[in-house]
Amino acid sequence: MEKQPAKINYFFGKCYRDLGNTIKNTFRNLGRSLANCGRHLGKIIREKKFLNPIGAIKFGYWLALLILSSIISTVICIFFSAIHVVVTLLIMGLIYLGFSFLWLLDTILCRFRKIVSSCPQCQYKFALPYYQCPGCGAIHTKLNPSKYGILKRQCNCGRKLPTTFFNGRQKLTAICPKCNNVLSGGGFLVNISIPVLGGPSSGKTCYVNMAIREIEQLAKNELDYDYEHIEQGTDYLNDNLREMAQGRLPQKTSEMRLMYYEFYFSPKKSKVRNQISLCDVGGEVYGVGTGMDEQVGYNYANGFLMVIDPLSIPTFRDQLMTEAGMDEAAIAEFHPSEMPISEIMGMLIKLLENMRNMSSKQRITQKLAIVFVKGDLPLIDEKIGETAVKDLLAADTQANRFSAQNKLCEQFLLENDQADFINTVKSRFDNVQYFTCSALGHVVDGSAFTPEGVADPILWLIDKASPTINFKKYWSK
Repeated sequence: MEKQPAKINYFFGKCYRDLGNTIKNTFRNLGRSLANCGRHLGKIIREKKFLNPIGAIKFGYWLALLILSSIISTVICIFFSAIHVVVTLLIMGLIYLGFSFLWLLDTILCRFRKIVSSCPQCQYKFALPYYQCPGCGAIHTKLNPSKYGILKRQCNCGRKLPTTFFNGRQKLTAICPKCNNVLSGGGFLVNISIPVLGGPSSGKTCYVNMAIREIEQLAKNELDYDYEHIEQGTDYLNDNLREMAQGRLPQKTSEMRLMYYEFYFSPKKSKVRNQISLCDVGGEVYGVGTGMDEQVGYNYANGFLMVIDPLSIPTFRDQLMTEAGMDEAAIAEFHPSEMPISEIMGMLIKLLENMRNMSSKQRITQKLAIVFVKGDLPLIDEKIGETAVKDLLAADTQANRFSAQNKLCEQFLLENDQADFINTVKSRFDNVQYFTCSALGHVVDGSAFTPEGVADPILWLIDKASPTINFKKYWSK
């Protein structure tokens, strides 16, 4: 184990030395006693005092004492030393057994509850953070039951630190093992990381901000969940929401590395909180094709959310002109994305293959939510929106909302020459769900935006990833 800035527990270090020193001193004292007997006998022999009656008595006394000490005292020393060793080893065995059980219990808790942390700065994901001593600031890289302490360990400064989540380890300051960034939550949480994909101007930033606002409202008013935004100082959530409340678009994401929007979202009274990380990155990273290999957060994702702007599909833009009577100026008001959706999906798959050493035949186990945004566009509602879903459910009583949405969206993609996209998704992902929403509700006209259906894709991914969350009642509404 890596050396820690702490004192080794008595039963893992000094106990062995004390046992050895006790046995050593016992036999050392026995040797001194035998040597003393030998010196007295030698003096009597040298001075020939054994020739007189008193000297003979002393000679017999010391000789008898020497013989008895050599035999009986040695046997007694060996006997009690053996008892000492057995009792000490028995106690130490119980201590080691308790230590192993506690370590195993702590490990099982983390595995069973899927406790894991994620760093928003370096994108690294890990089970146990480093912890900082509140007394001296020393960093403990392995703060768990070990030779440095079972329930608690003593830092070199004298401060006692808890070694498990059972007795408060999460109350200490947690630090990322990779970049030393200070983390929230003390490591006692389930991190659900969801990268959001989409090309430039696809509407990712608007969608993410509005979805978080909608989830907060649902948590308080309908789901009865605990919600808390984690202020990182880098996601601009509050600034963006203020702008959007006044009918203005937020500043588009220009970061070329994943930017984390984080919040706690858990059932009330839950012992382990869920930390949701929505990871956004500038759509330009897909356009230039460079910098993708730096997005290590994709490798640790619990699910993926792909935002599709229907205007990025050329044939649909043609339909808007021919069937809905829109011209280029009207389409421009919706800030269309130009990047083909198949290119974005291809980049994601290639990135995961490189990061995970996957073959082209291996399937990706993480769930994929595909979200058609800008649902306020003409033709969308009757093709893949709420009206289309209700019509299909009325016509097919065996279908449910999820299957109906998938059928409609796949049909829409096929009708618009996107068969390659559908085939790629089906061949590589085990579980895919389509959604349609509108992050704004209308074009920019100075009035507050009215999002529709923005929370469901993220809630679906969270529901699939978290063992403590079940939205069965919510989906059946």
